[in-house]
Amino acid sequence: MHAEKSLAVLALLALASVDGVAAQVSEIASARLEPGDRVRVEVAGDPTLSGDFDVDADGWVLLPVAGLVRVVDRPFGDVALDITRAFTDEFLDLAVRTLPLARVSVLGEVKTPGLLWIDPTMMLADVLADSGGLTEAARVDDVRVQRGGSVMVLSAAHTEPFPLRSGDRVFVGRRSFVSRNGPLMMGAGASILAAVLTSLILR
Repeated sequence: MHAEKSLAVLALLALASVDGVAAQVSEIASARLEPGDRVRVEVAGDPTLSGDFDVDADGWVLLPVAGLVRVVDRPFGDVALDITRAFTDEFLDLAVRTLPLARVSVLGEVKTPGLLWIDPTMMLADVLADSGGLTEAARVDDVRVQRGGSVMVLSAAHTEPFPLRSGDRVFVGRRSFVSRNGPLMMGAGASILAAVLTSLILR
């Protein structure tokens, strides 16, 4: 049992960068998935066993080798342990990595709005990039994250860790007409002023 738990922890560690390993592993291990989320399984050397697998309406995921695994209402560290145990029982030397993928919606001024499945190590900027990036009309200081009944306003340049959760709704605001068309309006105004001055001079 101890060896299996060590394998599961090592699998999680392999997904994290050297910087902030402890924080990232903690986020992954404590993540809780909901129906509609996904579990990513990566099996070294065997892509036929790898893939992203949907969590069904009852909170279960059907995986190769592991079969049905209960996901909802459990920390992902326990889910990863069950999956790792199933694979190591079947294939002693097979390296397996697992990752929770939470479903979030990204709307507003992004180039490809819609649903995304993201892992807990992704920053807000990563999520926006996966949505095609911001449009030219985007207001970079007005990125609203709705979670339940609360709304948090962030900047698109936010670099501090801010893990999104299953069901979060990200909305990128739109700049006002004046801020989007200010240079054009100033240019037009200057042209009109020049025309008026010219007509006055020529009188």
